[in-house]
Amino acid sequence: MDCRYQFWSGPKGSRPSAETGRKVNAQTVLIVDDDSMTRQMLTDMLRLQSYDVHSAESGEDALRKAKECSPDLILLDLIMPGIDGYEVASQLRADPASRQAAIIMITGRDVTREKTRALEAGADDLLSKPICMAELLARVRMALNSKAYRDRLENERSVLEAEVSRQTAALRLALDESAAAALEIVRRLALAAEFRDDSTGAHVERVSRYAQVIAVAMDLSKEDCRLIRLASTMHDVGKIGVPDDVLKKPGKLTPQETAVMQQHTVIGERILQGSNVSLVKTASEIALYHHEWWNGKGYPHQLIGENIPRFARIVSVADAIDAMTSSRPYRQPVSLNEAFIELEAMSGQQFDPDVVLAAIRAKKDIAAIQLEFRPAT
Repeated sequence: MDCRYQFWSGPKGSRPSAETGRKVNAQTVLIVDDDSMTRQMLTDMLRLQSYDVHSAESGEDALRKAKECSPDLILLDLIMPGIDGYEVASQLRADPASRQAAIIMITGRDVTREKTRALEAGADDLLSKPICMAELLARVRMALNSKAYRDRLENERSVLEAEVSRQTAALRLALDESAAAALEIVRRLALAAEFRDDSTGAHVERVSRYAQVIAVAMDLSKEDCRLIRLASTMHDVGKIGVPDDVLKKPGKLTPQETAVMQQHTVIGERILQGSNVSLVKTASEIALYHHEWWNGKGYPHQLIGENIPRFARIVSVADAIDAMTSSRPYRQPVSLNEAFIELEAMSGQQFDPDVVLAAIRAKKDIAAIQLEFRPAT
């Protein structure tokens, strides 16, 4: 049976109308051909199959119509005046609005020679002229079925991505709430230790702020600067376990009392140890090592130099600045300038020289913090 072009042969005026057989949810086909008779013939045939059919007479017209009707399938003539089918296909594939449309190119040239170039331009299939209508309809159905399948996959992917986003947002909220709870616990632990030693006033807040600006001056990462700011609030949490007669003694401590006081580092580490949370692990390290000296004469483990964790070395300097510039029952505070003179004198002995230099660079920030959280006198 001859299945090439078969034009309408019914009585005059009986050609199917633009609405013949059209369904509300019909798949949309865009026919692109500069030959009006071919466009009409293909339009009539496809509308009889209940497709929603649109047509364009040139490549430029096709690009405009594709934006208007969002076709599922484009039957695209290869050779047309102006831009040819290759260029039209390339532009359709580059446009997100038409990227997913199926494209069947139609050519009167040798299909074997044109097929590779057509596929490279973005075509899904290539048919030769004269067109076999039965084959065309079969190819159209196959292309639209493939397009519908791709659409389902894309829709499922979008639904999945939306669900993943929703679940991720819920998890992030839960983590944020958990982090907020952890920070609240940290804050209250730090306050509990400070209330035991109320002569220090805003000591915890100042030390944590000093540590942060020193870390910034050392070019530590934003996350590390934030981490030391939070973790350093617990540097003295071990004072919870120091007896009142030692912790609150108004005068100078005896050697035995000093040994008891020094146990606050070990007690703090015991309170905080064993956690897998980075903040608590860092706080445990700081609590244990912030009284170690660069030259190994500190406590509790007499670590030397870089064997002392870096965050503890930073807090050691921040703690010393606040201790020297705060009033105590057994001594008067010194000025910030005098404290820095002492820091430089003890650089390489009690303190990490690099941390001392960073503190000097951050001196203006430290002075501003000191003014904001003025020590009790």
